[in-house]
Amino acid sequence: ALADPQIEARGLLAEVDGRRFIRAPMGLSRTPVALNRGVPTLGQHTTDVLTDAGFTPAEIDELAAAGAIAATEEPA
Repeated sequence: ALADPQIEARGLLAEVDGRRFIRAPMGLSRTPVALNRGVPTLGQHTTDVLTDAGFTPAEIDELAAAGAIAATEEPA
């Protein structure tokens, strides 16, 4: 999708922090969208979500060790 000529022609390719992605195809003339961060990486918020759901750090470690989740953060 990143190599599609229409993506380039419509200016939909975005790069933030060295990562490329396709931005939303809509544009707002009075309030243009400013991109200051890209989409999250795999597992970037997993630990936070599971902690908020009541999982303990030990349980999160067990899930990660079993390959059940992709957690890129240290449990809190």
